[in-house]
Amino acid sequence: MDTFVVDRHDFVRPAGRPAPVRRFRPPFVRSRRLVLGALLVATVGAGAAAMFGILDANGLEPIELAVGLLFVVNFAWIGVSFWTAAAGFLVCALRLDPIGLRRLRRPRGPLHTVPRTRTAVLMPVYNEPTDRVFAGLEAIYRSVADAGGLEPFEFFVLSDTTCDDVAASEDAHVGDLRRRLAAEGRLFYRRRPRNIGRKAGNIADFCRTWGRRYDHVVVLDADSVMSGETLLEMVRMMEANPGRG
Repeated sequence: MDTFVVDRHDFVRPAGRPAPVRRFRPPFVRSRRLVLGALLVATVGAGAAAMFGILDANGLEPIELAVGLLFVVNFAWIGVSFWTAAAGFLVCALRLDPIGLRRLRRPRGPLHTVPRTRTAVLMPVYNEPTDRVFAGLEAIYRSVADAGGLEPFEFFVLSDTTCDDVAASEDAHVGDLRRRLAAEGRLFYRRRPRNIGRKAGNIADFCRTWGRRYDHVVVLDADSVMSGETLLEMVRMMEANPGRG
């Protein structure tokens, strides 16, 4: 395996075949597409009529036609963004599940910490300033602990760092955090010697190799800071709606 892992005995490839992928088709897919298409056609049609009316003031020359066509293409792109945002606003305002369009019921009480419910928090890094990265990671870890929901979470720093000095600093910071946070067995570090697929490739490799151990994965940016309550709420929502991405 072309990886370097701190405490690699904690990183064990799970035995057995990967869990089968269940195909899920959200309801009303065709209706949603028809509504979006109708709104887009109406919006672009009205905008194009107004633009060509302006361009046709002194007759349509080839340059005016070209400008009009470019306007239609760009306005269509803006129209898609506008109606998608409007639909998202409506879904949020009515508290609907964006997949099933059913009214959401906010889960109450503590996070269910049954053994099968596990969440991997991933932080991919690539030659990042280590002080800033690990200060944010420490803040997140402490916030989750203060919220009383640390048990279901495991934290991973996935490094594609090419500079050996930065990598050594990452390794040292992880060791220091483990000691100060008593995070042995809960905070891990892995560095790939080859940056294949950049950060997305590192995340994909993690999911292929160890993803079967977890029910949920939360991916952070290198400068992310998130409260423990927010992380817990995200997991509660995913548990209440397993089909949610």
